[in-house]
Amino acid sequence: MAVEAGALVRSMDGGEHWEDRRPDAPYDTHTLVMHFKAPDRLYSAAGDGYIHPGTGYNESQDGGNTWLRPDEGLKHNYLVSVAVDPADPNTIVVSAAASPAEAHSRFNAQSFIYRKQDQTPWQRIAKGLPEAKGMIVPILATKTGEPHVFYALTNKALYRSPDAGQHWEQMNIPWKREYQGQHQQAILVTDSL
Repeated sequence: MAVEAGALVRSMDGGEHWEDRRPDAPYDTHTLVMHFKAPDRLYSAAGDGYIHPGTGYNESQDGGNTWLRPDEGLKHNYLVSVAVDPADPNTIVVSAAASPAEAHSRFNAQSFIYRKQDQTPWQRIAKGLPEAKGMIVPILATKTGEPHVFYALTNKALYRSPDAGQHWEQMNIPWKREYQGQHQQAILVTDSL
């Protein structure tokens, strides 16, 4: 479980007992995800990189005992959201900004989406997304039944990538003007009823 600003805790017995974060674990985890095809692998998008560049993206291969920080290619180190391709635990997308103000403030917003596949460096992705300036940091999601599909919820609109995060399309959903000044907090992708 991750709680922003210091609490990255885990339970090995179904929640009876909890242990605090490891000394080398991310401190300011905004989003922590797992993948069913890689059950011991943890992916963390953290704000740590704002203070200590190179520590925004964190990954553990052993259930949180040790952490790696593969950040080659990331030019913006304050990470907020992370999502992993349902079909491939090695295809990762993160949302990032240069600072908390650029991530969260509607007046200073400027954020980006990066993609990483296998051992390649992170690449900034912009095809089909709104301009970075004015975009509050996106919240990312995937759905188990949709391989290679990612979703990005921004203050501008909802976007979908059908090709593992390489290209994005705005979804045809009515978007109220007041949404453009709001910081969206979560997205849930389900089957329609």
